[in-house]
Amino acid sequence: MDGTIIDSKINFKALYESFNLPAGHGLLEHIANLTDEDQISKAHEVLDHYEMQGALLSKPIDHALEFLNYLNEEKILTALFTRNSKKATEKTLEMHNLKFDICLTRDDVKAKPDPAGLLQIQKLWNFPIDQILFVGDYKYDLWAGLAAKMPTALYLNEAVDFDTSGSHFNFKHFSELKIFVRNSNC
Repeated sequence: MDGTIIDSKINFKALYESFNLPAGHGLLEHIANLTDEDQISKAHEVLDHYEMQGALLSKPIDHALEFLNYLNEEKILTALFTRNSKKATEKTLEMHNLKFDICLTRDDVKAKPDPAGLLQIQKLWNFPIDQILFVGDYKYDLWAGLAAKMPTALYLNEAVDFDTSGSHFNFKHFSELKIFVRNSNC
Protein backbone atom coordinates (compact mmCIF):
# COMPACT_ATOMS: atom_id res chain seq x y z
CA MET A 1 0.00 0.00 0.00
CA ASP A 2 2.55 2.57 1.15
CA GLY A 3 4.69 3.48 -1.81
CA THR A 4 2.47 1.70 -4.32
CA ILE A 5 -0.96 3.34 -4.07
CA ILE A 6 -0.44 5.71 -1.14
CA ASP A 7 2.41 7.99 -0.11
CA SER A 8 2.21 7.96 3.67
CA LYS A 9 4.67 10.83 4.09
CA ILE A 10 6.35 8.81 6.87
CA ASN A 11 9.75 10.19 7.77
CA PHE A 12 11.54 6.87 7.32
CA LYS A 13 14.91 8.40 8.19
CA ALA A 14 13.62 9.45 11.61
CA LEU A 15 11.80 6.15 12.07
CA TYR A 16 14.95 4.13 11.39
CA GLU A 17 17.00 6.45 13.60
CA SER A 18 14.56 5.86 16.47
CA PHE A 19 15.51 2.17 16.24
CA ASN A 20 19.22 2.89 15.65
CA LEU A 21 18.95 0.99 12.37
CA PRO A 22 20.43 1.76 8.97
CA ALA A 23 17.92 2.73 6.30
CA GLY A 24 16.45 -0.26 4.50
CA HIS A 25 16.90 -2.67 7.39
CA GLY A 26 13.69 -4.57 8.13
CA LEU A 27 11.92 -2.89 11.05
CA LEU A 28 9.46 -5.73 11.55
CA GLU A 29 12.31 -8.23 11.44
CA HIS A 30 14.23 -6.15 14.00
CA ILE A 31 11.23 -6.07 16.34
CA ALA A 32 10.70 -9.82 15.89
CA ASN A 33 14.27 -10.42 17.10
CA LEU A 34 13.86 -8.39 20.30
CA THR A 35 13.61 -10.48 23.46
CA ASP A 36 12.90 -7.90 26.17
CA GLU A 37 9.13 -7.39 26.59
CA ASP A 38 9.55 -3.69 27.41
CA GLN A 39 11.64 -3.15 24.27
CA ILE A 40 9.09 -5.02 22.18
CA SER A 41 6.23 -2.96 23.58
CA LYS A 42 8.10 0.32 23.08
CA ALA A 43 9.08 -0.67 19.52
CA HIS A 44 5.45 -1.39 18.63
CA GLU A 45 4.39 1.96 20.16
CA VAL A 46 6.94 3.84 18.06
CA LEU A 47 6.04 1.98 14.86
CA ASP A 48 2.29 2.40 15.50
CA HIS A 49 2.80 6.14 16.08
CA TYR A 50 4.65 6.60 12.79
CA GLU A 51 2.14 4.47 10.86
CA MET A 52 -0.89 6.31 12.24
CA GLN A 53 0.77 9.66 11.56
CA GLY A 54 1.49 8.42 8.05
CA ALA A 55 -2.14 7.37 7.58
CA LEU A 56 -3.34 10.83 8.57
CA LEU A 57 -0.86 12.61 6.27
CA SER A 58 -1.16 10.18 3.37
CA LYS A 59 -1.79 11.17 -0.21
CA PRO A 60 -2.63 8.93 -3.17
CA ILE A 61 0.18 8.11 -5.58
CA ASP A 62 -0.43 9.83 -8.93
CA HIS A 63 -3.07 7.95 -10.95
CA ALA A 64 -3.22 4.98 -8.55
CA LEU A 65 -6.84 5.67 -7.62
CA GLU A 66 -7.81 5.96 -11.29
CA PHE A 67 -6.19 2.56 -11.86
CA LEU A 68 -8.13 1.04 -8.95
CA ASN A 69 -11.33 2.54 -10.37
CA TYR A 70 -10.52 0.96 -13.73
CA LEU A 71 -10.13 -2.45 -12.05
CA ASN A 72 -13.46 -1.96 -10.29
CA GLU A 73 -15.21 -0.95 -13.53
CA GLU A 74 -13.79 -4.05 -15.24
CA LYS A 75 -14.95 -6.18 -12.28
CA ILE A 76 -11.38 -7.30 -11.62
CA LEU A 77 -10.95 -8.46 -8.04
CA THR A 78 -8.49 -6.54 -5.87
CA ALA A 79 -6.64 -7.45 -2.71
CA LEU A 80 -4.35 -5.55 -0.40
CA PHE A 81 -1.44 -7.28 1.34
CA THR A 82 0.55 -4.82 3.45
CA ARG A 83 3.25 -4.83 6.10
CA ASN A 84 1.31 -2.09 7.92
CA SER A 85 -0.85 -2.65 10.98
CA LYS A 86 -4.57 -3.27 10.64
CA LYS A 87 -5.36 -0.02 12.49
CA ALA A 88 -3.16 2.16 10.24
CA THR A 89 -4.38 0.35 7.12
CA GLU A 90 -8.04 0.83 8.02
CA LYS A 91 -7.43 4.53 8.71
CA THR A 92 -5.65 4.98 5.37
CA LEU A 93 -8.38 3.15 3.45
CA GLU A 94 -11.05 5.24 5.20
CA MET A 95 -9.21 8.51 4.48
CA HIS A 96 -9.12 7.76 0.74
CA ASN A 97 -12.39 5.83 0.45
CA LEU A 98 -10.53 2.75 -0.80
CA LYS A 99 -12.11 -0.69 -0.88
CA PHE A 100 -10.56 -4.06 -1.65
CA ASP A 101 -12.16 -7.47 -1.96
CA ILE A 102 -9.56 -8.81 0.49
CA CYS A 103 -7.37 -6.83 2.88
CA LEU A 104 -4.52 -8.53 4.76
CA THR A 105 -2.15 -6.76 7.14
CA ARG A 106 0.75 -7.93 9.30
CA ASP A 107 -1.85 -8.46 12.04
CA ASP A 108 -3.62 -11.05 9.86
CA VAL A 109 -0.75 -13.03 8.30
CA LYS A 110 3.04 -13.13 8.35
CA ALA A 111 4.45 -9.95 6.87
CA LYS A 112 6.10 -9.80 3.48
CA PRO A 113 8.53 -11.13 2.32
CA ASP A 114 6.72 -14.21 3.62
CA PRO A 115 4.28 -15.21 0.84
CA ALA A 116 1.54 -16.41 3.24
CA GLY A 117 -0.75 -13.47 2.45
CA LEU A 118 -0.45 -13.98 -1.30
CA LEU A 119 -1.11 -17.69 -0.97
CA GLN A 120 -4.14 -16.98 1.24
CA ILE A 121 -5.53 -14.59 -1.36
CA GLN A 122 -5.02 -17.20 -4.09
CA LYS A 123 -6.74 -19.85 -1.97
CA LEU A 124 -9.72 -17.58 -1.18
CA TRP A 125 -10.16 -16.65 -4.83
CA ASN A 126 -9.43 -20.16 -6.06
CA PHE A 127 -7.60 -18.79 -9.12
CA PRO A 128 -4.50 -20.35 -10.65
CA ILE A 129 -1.50 -18.53 -9.14
CA ASP A 130 -0.35 -17.36 -12.59
CA GLN A 131 -3.65 -15.51 -13.13
CA ILE A 132 -3.12 -13.18 -10.19
CA LEU A 133 -0.87 -10.14 -10.56
CA PHE A 134 0.81 -8.88 -7.40
CA VAL A 135 1.81 -5.21 -7.54
CA GLY A 136 4.33 -3.69 -5.16
CA ASP A 137 7.19 -1.24 -4.95
CA TYR A 138 9.87 -2.72 -2.71
CA LYS A 139 12.15 -5.71 -2.33
CA TYR A 140 9.82 -7.37 0.19
CA ASP A 141 7.03 -7.27 -2.41
CA LEU A 142 9.24 -8.81 -5.07
CA TRP A 143 10.54 -11.50 -2.70
CA ALA A 144 7.01 -12.41 -1.57
CA GLY A 145 5.80 -12.62 -5.17
CA LEU A 146 8.74 -14.78 -6.20
CA ALA A 147 8.29 -17.07 -3.18
CA ALA A 148 4.59 -17.48 -4.04
CA LYS A 149 5.46 -18.02 -7.74
CA MET A 150 2.96 -15.25 -8.49
CA PRO A 151 3.50 -12.78 -11.35
CA THR A 152 4.77 -9.57 -9.78
CA ALA A 153 4.83 -6.00 -11.11
CA LEU A 154 6.94 -3.31 -9.48
CA TYR A 155 6.08 0.38 -9.33
CA LEU A 156 9.49 2.01 -9.73
CA ASN A 157 8.87 5.72 -9.84
CA GLU A 158 12.34 6.42 -8.45
CA ALA A 159 15.74 4.73 -8.29
CA VAL A 160 15.79 1.59 -6.15
CA ASP A 161 18.53 0.04 -4.05
CA PHE A 162 17.62 -3.59 -4.71
CA ASP A 163 17.81 -6.09 -7.53
CA THR A 164 14.55 -6.15 -9.51
CA SER A 165 15.39 -9.41 -11.29
CA GLY A 166 12.41 -11.72 -11.34
CA SER A 167 9.82 -8.98 -11.67
CA HIS A 168 7.42 -9.72 -14.50
CA PHE A 169 6.81 -6.05 -15.22
CA ASN A 170 8.26 -2.76 -13.98
CA PHE A 171 6.38 0.49 -14.44
CA LYS A 172 6.73 4.18 -13.62
CA HIS A 173 3.17 5.26 -14.35
CA PHE A 174 -0.12 3.51 -13.71
CA SER A 175 -1.14 3.96 -17.36
CA GLU A 176 1.62 1.47 -18.21
CA LEU A 177 0.21 -1.01 -15.68
CA LYS A 178 -3.29 -0.56 -17.10
CA ILE A 179 -2.04 -1.55 -20.57
CA PHE A 180 -0.15 -4.51 -19.11
CA VAL A 181 -3.27 -5.74 -17.28
CA ARG A 182 -5.43 -5.36 -20.39
CA ASN A 183 -2.99 -7.46 -22.42
CA SER A 184 -2.18 -10.17 -19.88
CA ASN A 185 -3.81 -13.29 -18.44
CA CYS A 186 -3.55 -11.95 -14.91
